[in-house]
Amino acid sequence: MTTISNNDIAEAIYASTKGKTGKELDECVIRSVKLLREHKLLSQSDIILSKIQKLIDDNEGITRVKVISHQALKPSTRKDLSKALKEKYQTKEVVLEEIISSEILGGLRIEVGDEVIDISLKNKIQKLHDYLIKN
Repeated sequence: MTTISNNDIAEAIYASTKGKTGKELDECVIRSVKLLREHKLLSQSDIILSKIQKLIDDNEGITRVKVISHQALKPSTRKDLSKALKEKYQTKEVVLEEIISSEILGGLRIEVGDEVIDISLKNKIQKLHDYLIKN
């Protein structure tokens, strides 16, 4: 018996719902949930939904970014950061998710997919510490 991956399920659901609205979309979603229930995959629904979101984002040219900082970003900083990330990742839209963390002493930690850009004060201090210990 062939095993269907969560990626395959997400792609099938995405393809079956793409471009549909209203009652037609409702019917597709109901069939998708029934399929997951019948195959005892409801416990995987969070993973499947995140994979569907990734497919939508890729298709629409959206890049989701986590920005971790000590305090909320100023509107001008958000705008400049979004613009820079749009250019870097050549995407139509950047969706910033701000996370306030007391562990960040200053600066930012930016996460885009698997890539991490750590320009936090804590990271700079750690690099300086490592450099001084080695030399």
